[in-house]
Amino acid sequence: MTDAISDTPEPTVSAPRPGTAWASVIIPAHNEATAIDRCLDAVLADPRADELDIVVVANGCDDDTAARALRRGAPIRVIDTPVGSKSGALELGRTHTAPGPRIYLDGDIEISPGALSAAIELLERPGIHGSAPSIRLTPPPTATWWLRRYTDVWRRAPYFDRNLIGSGFFALSQEASERIGSWPSIIADDLVALCHLDEHERATARDHWFVHELPSRLRDVVTMEIRREAGRTEFEAWAADTGRDIAEEAPGGRWLIDVARDPRQWPGVAAFVGAKFVAKRKAGAALAAGRVGWNQVRG
Repeated sequence: MTDAISDTPEPTVSAPRPGTAWASVIIPAHNEATAIDRCLDAVLADPRADELDIVVVANGCDDDTAARALRRGAPIRVIDTPVGSKSGALELGRTHTAPGPRIYLDGDIEISPGALSAAIELLERPGIHGSAPSIRLTPPPTATWWLRRYTDVWRRAPYFDRNLIGSGFFALSQEASERIGSWPSIIADDLVALCHLDEHERATARDHWFVHELPSRLRDVVTMEIRREAGRTEFEAWAADTGRDIAEEAPGGRWLIDVARDPRQWPGVAAFVGAKFVAKRKAGAALAAGRVGWNQVRG
């Protein structure tokens, strides 16, 4: 099953939206009981947190993610839905927040102090409609040698220098939100946001960061890559149906050839290419069999 949803029970909403807010922070969270407190600690540490409408969208959880968020009280609101769907959670967050700047933040993401304010302030610049802090690709302490070599190569991908938004954190202006409209029921929400923004309309808060933590083992990275490839497949079909131009989001492999000129990077290049190759072969089958879930590939 993909992220698509149809007729579903009404979600429960812990509190009405505030009368005024500088911006909204929407946090889709699926079974994030082990991470949501850390995420919310960082969100509430922002110097302007009391000016934000912070909405945790607990979706399809069978743990206490929603209860943990509810215990925080204002300014955090909680939307709880039985449907495990990230795209559905994004849409619930959008429809339950006021027009204006919105930050979409995954529930397992760690951010630097002030990263939220910095991203919103960038949206106040003329012509900027998408923003994010710098991304840190961080292997866990238990990461295998192969996983670390893979990460060394991935960090060199050119899109990290192209005002990247996505991978767990992106902020959108009201104009960008209007361009997108309702979130489509596909996996790759970050690609949807990117294809509505030219590169010159995006900005990076380079003095701030968020952490995209990787799994410990290369085999788990392959699973992650299968979901990413499945998401790209869905996105390309959606883009073709809606007439979206996605040429900018395909940087090509020249950068990998350049990395491979250094023999010290050969193990990482092999791991990177191998993971991508396996993922491309398996993504289509996983989608066809309905095995791509909220944040995993089953079976």
